Amino acid sequence: MNFFDRLLFAGGREWVCGQAEGDVLEIGRGTVRKMRQNLGWAIGYNSLALPIAAGVFEPFGLTLRPEIAAISMSGSSVLVAVNALALKRLRLPRRTT
Repeated sequence: MNFFDRLLFAGGREWVCGQAEGDVLEIGRGTVRKMRQNLGWAIGYNSLALPIAAGVFEPFGLTLRPEIAAISMSGSSVLVAVNALALKRLRLPRRTT
């Protein structure tokens, strides 16, 4: 049984005391960190790839075929999902109890 299973079975507020409280805070910090990383990736992708796909840079000879734009957008979604799944590798402090 892992930490998340124990949270589900604990019920009430009992799990938010003692050393488990530090785990909950660490999970929260890790989640916010991943959200910021995913937001940064989305902003970077949208600010670069979407104007190219829309043809803004066509006068300069920089275009992107719709098929390639769709593949890159799918790749962006996969990268965001993989980054979110990396939260499973979050190292929690060891409990001495």
